[in-house]
Amino acid sequence: MPLLQLPTELRSLIWTYAFGNRTVHPRRRSPISPFIYLVCQEPFSDQVAYNLSLRGASKHDTRLYAAEELYAHAWNPAGPHKRVIGLAGMHDYCYSHSMRAVCDVVLEGIGPSLVCRQVYYEAMPVAWRTTTFAFFSAVFFENWIEGMGPERRFFHLI
Repeated sequence: MPLLQLPTELRSLIWTYAFGNRTVHPRRRSPISPFIYLVCQEPFSDQVAYNLSLRGASKHDTRLYAAEELYAHAWNPAGPHKRVIGLAGMHDYCYSHSMRAVCDVVLEGIGPSLVCRQVYYEAMPVAWRTTTFAFFSAVFFENWIEGMGPERRFFHLI
């Protein structure tokens, strides 16, 4: 059966699996280039990191959160953890790899390219609704907002 003849509910699940439920880091290679989206390589989601932060202080070193010890082990179990940025090192891997322009997955957009109008109009809302956008700094966020058209600026910030 051709993809576009499947029931709408099933196609929506396919679009979610293919284009949604991921964290991306919007970046520009230069000030005039279009945005690319680096797919986050973080081992913990932001929600998991938040839940870990609720554990309080470390039993071994009260200057650290318990979550930082768990995170350090998950991020680099073989050696000492080097913190670059973020709470408990969140997005260290993504940040260090994006600065060197080396990333496992780079997307030109968050949804499907304009393969066919029906796929585009069905999949793009799923991609925008289920994607988490993570920024390395306020400057990256401001540049991303400025680069959007006014019709796309209606989104929820957390």
